[in-house]
Parts: sequence; C-alpha cells; structure tokens
Amino acid sequence: MKIYLINYIFLIAACICPSQAGAQLYTQTNLGSDFNSSNGVAVDPSGNIYVADRLNNLIKKMNPVGGNIQIVGLYFQEPMGIALDAAGNILVSETQTNKIKKMTPDGTNLQTIVNGGMNSPHGVTVDTAGNIYLADSGNGVVRRFNSAGQNNTILGNGFFNPNQVAVDAAGNVYLADGSHKIKRINATGGPVQELGSGFQYAYGVAVDASGNIYIADHINNVVKKMNNSGTNIQTISAYIYHPVSVTLDNQGNVYVTSASSSPVIKLAPASLSVTEASSKKTGIYPNPAKDMVYFSEQLNSIAIHNVSGILVWHQKDGSVSVNISAFPAGMYIITAKNSKGQVITKKIMKE
Repeated sequence: MKIYLINYIFLIAACICPSQAGAQLYTQTNLGSDFNSSNGVAVDPSGNIYVADRLNNLIKKMNPVGGNIQIVGLYFQEPMGIALDAAGNILVSETQTNKIKKMTPDGTNLQTIVNGGMNSPHGVTVDTAGNIYLADSGNGVVRRFNSAGQNNTILGNGFFNPNQVAVDAAGNVYLADGSHKIKRINATGGPVQELGSGFQYAYGVAVDASGNIYIADHINNVVKKMNNSGTNIQTISAYIYHPVSVTLDNQGNVYVTSASSSPVIKLAPASLSVTEASSKKTGIYPNPAKDMVYFSEQLNSIAIHNVSGILVWHQKDGSVSVNISAFPAGMYIITAKNSKGQVITKKIMKE
C-alpha cells in the first residue's frame, strides 16, 4: 500500500493552510515573542519587520525570521498604527495622545508631525508620494496629510470605528471598520464602495500590487483574501486569535498581528507537491478509504479541509482514527500535530 503526503515547509509552529481550488496555499509561521497586544505591523524592502507593541508602549524591529528583536522607539503611549515611507522613516499613530509621530529608521530624531485634531487614531499608511493616510477611529473618518503632516483632508466620513487603512498604486483607499465589510474610497471620486461579505468585524486590511485585498477577520479568527471586486473570498490562514492588523512585503508574504501576546504571524505563499512517504513517517491507512481512516500514531488538533479550502471536520482531542464515511468522494487535506508537536500535513482520497 502506498501512502502519500504533501510536502510541507517546517518553520516555527508552521502549518499549511489550504485555500480555494486553484488558489494560492500558504505556510503559517510565528515570528518573534514578548509582544503585549501588538497592533500595527510594517515590513521594509529587506524584510525587516516593525511592530507597534501597543501595551508595552514600544516600537520593535526584528529580522525576517523573527530574530534579533530590537527596540527602535521608546516612550510611546499606546502606539496603534505603523508605516514606513520610501526613505524608511517610521510613522506611528499614538492613540492616547492623538498624535502621529515620525522617526528615522534607527529610531532617532523622533518628532510629532500631527498634534491633535484626531480621536483615537488607529491605522496609518503611506502612498508612493509620501502622503499619509489615517483611520481616525473615534471620529469615524479617514484623513490624508502630506509627508510633513500638513494639509489635513477628510476623504470619507460616517464610518464605524475605522481601524486600518490601505492605499493601492492608483490612490484608491481601503478601509476596515466595524461594518463587517471593507470599504473603498476611489481616487477618482464617487460614492464609497462596500466590498466583500461574511466578515465578523473586519479589523485589518492590506492590498497587494495586483489589487488583491487581505482582511484580518477579527471575530472569525482568520485572515481572508479577495479580489479587487470583493469576490472570490478565500480563507488563507489557520486559526489566529482575533487578528487585528495585516500587511505585505515585496515578495507577497502576509504579516498579521493579533489582540493577544502572540507573535507576529507570517503567511508565505507555498508551492506544494505530492511525493511518496517513507514508512517511517506518520502514516494514514487505508488511502484511498471508504469509511475509517487510521493514523500510525495519535494525532492532535486534527483539521480536514476539502480542496476548496472549506473546513469539513475538526477535533482538538487526540485520536488515532477518523470516520470519513459521510464525506463526498474526492481529495482532502489533513493537518494535525503529532506527539512531538510537529505539524503533519497529508492528502487522503475518499472513494
């Protein structure tokens, strides 16, 4: 009997997260530690990661693999949003003082560039021209400033607790607020558009170079991706406790913070292939199967997705078998943890 598995990348607490058929799969990796309700996250062209460590009142920087964590900004009062401009300067929205602050890449020369006039500022981002966009959460508006923090312009109002803001290459602005939808303010004017559905408190938003939109779906505890029209919505992460902020690097990797002391989570596009497994690996048998599937060792936190990325079965407690008799025929992906805490990802065929 042959047993097949999907090759996976072993990273820190990694898993393979299936999305919809034909869509990109992602590996999920934890980066860094000792954050206290981190919020904003940004990545520079070299892959270094900057985090607004909100309740520690710090800005931290770590290398692309989550090591060499440094404090680059002190004495903030609940930093919420963070962004990097083209020169690498760090912009931080400070929710307790209603300020936007700016400092050089090494954390020096800290200055306040917007002082007041806001109410609990949250997410902040920068466009290619250096203009600054802010989700002014308490006032329910989106603001735009020039690179010096001047020319305060309200782009849209009447939003409900806007949390994070993103801007694409065309100057369209995307907003995550408490309406359970993503909203877009078009650069060419016109009414605000609502994009997507099925979110439970869309908290964070980012947009990639192709116009795809990424959402931190706060209450559903996942990250989702949709096209620029707000359709073809896919879940691209495993469980993340209350994700709050999301951003991308120049390689298409997605970075997420959550409302706990969790590390930053990296979702990296994965290329999976099917190979024959050694008999010394964790086995699944029979495969294909009609009803019962057995494991060669006890597995925990078992999740089974179909090829459309839909979770069809899960169990937190340990087990050595699964009854798949009620599953429609086809391919399924099992993700689980073995006794060593390693993530096992395998493919099974239901006859």
